[in-house]
Amino acid sequence: KLGEVFGLFNFVGYLAGIIGPLFWGLIMLYFSSWGKIGYRLAYSSLFLFIVVAAVFLLRVPRQVNR
Repeated sequence: KLGEVFGLFNFVGYLAGIIGPLFWGLIMLYFSSWGKIGYRLAYSSLFLFIVVAAVFLLRVPRQVNR
């Protein structure tokens, strides 16, 4: 069980390392003509990922070990 959890943790880390820069690059490519506002939109979109992840993590039930 412990190995599965660490495997999933590692997989999610690799996935975030690919999706984050890819998403950033696509937004910057699309909004590059807007100048500095494009950077702000790209940053805001990554902040949106953090908010979605926090909402997802809040829905995970807590396990009480007694």
